[in-house]
Amino acid sequence: MERGGTLGIGALLALIGGFATLMYSFYYIQQLSFNLGIYYGIQGTINAYNITASKDLLLALGQTSTLALALHLSYVLVPFAVVIFAIGVLWLFSKAYSKTMALMMAFASIVYLVIAAVLQLDFFSFSGTQLILPGSYVGGFLALAASSYVLIKSAGKTGAKRPVQQISIDPETPYSNMKILSNKLMKKLSGEIRILDMHFDVNALDNLIQLTQGSLGRYKSISVLAKQDRLTSEFEKRYKDFKSELENKGIAFELRVLSEKDASKQHERMLIDENSAYKIPPLNIINRKSEHIVSIKQADAAHRFSDMWAEATRFENFKSEVHNPQ
Repeated sequence: MERGGTLGIGALLALIGGFATLMYSFYYIQQLSFNLGIYYGIQGTINAYNITASKDLLLALGQTSTLALALHLSYVLVPFAVVIFAIGVLWLFSKAYSKTMALMMAFASIVYLVIAAVLQLDFFSFSGTQLILPGSYVGGFLALAASSYVLIKSAGKTGAKRPVQQISIDPETPYSNMKILSNKLMKKLSGEIRILDMHFDVNALDNLIQLTQGSLGRYKSISVLAKQDRLTSEFEKRYKDFKSELENKGIAFELRVLSEKDASKQHERMLIDENSAYKIPPLNIINRKSEHIVSIKQADAAHRFSDMWAEATRFENFKSEVHNPQ
């Protein structure tokens, strides 16, 4: 099950398409019932008063059975239109999407379009009055487009690696831990990588380069939020080399120093990418600390990170302020 995001476009298309197909289904029934009533009325009058009908009238009345078949066929449109409309409402208000519902909508849309096309064929032309309703096609194709859109988007999300729920760190196997973290965690991340670690230091840089070996091709950027107390002159030298190395590989790297307000109240460390987020031990001892790495809500973590990032100071600017105080 997928939620929200750009899939809202699919919900809107589905709702509009469902409403159009439902309205045109009732319109088909109304028009066919009206014409069938007229034909039956003429037949009843002729029979009651023994009227001699013209050849043209008899030819027209001969289509009564075909008209009745068309009316019954139009009834079949309704359940498929209801399915389309119901799924559209569900998607729009619950923002819950699934491949099964998208396939159901696609099937209902195709059946609806086929029946609508049959109803508009020449042999359903009643006394020169043919039901030409392009709006029914518009509704069907909108619903089909909605289902296709959701299926494509869902396939893209399904293709992304699912987040790990938990990884346990054994302090007695630090070397193996680095291998495990690299394979089970870092190789599952992609896109924009964000790290919140108040104790980020030289050792954290060393561990980070080890953890990301073999995975850097998956990343667009790495952003780090840290406290100022461990950002020493030695760290500054390593930071420049680290940043230059990543930029040579096409990966943007930036470190910002937390504001005093955020640094004083922030205790949790987080690792975030575009699809997942984790609570992690300090990176400088991530392979030695007996602690679990657990999955947390990505949206909440990303929002918190963004708020602190906006208030933080770029490391280069921070060092400049330290070396050149006003």
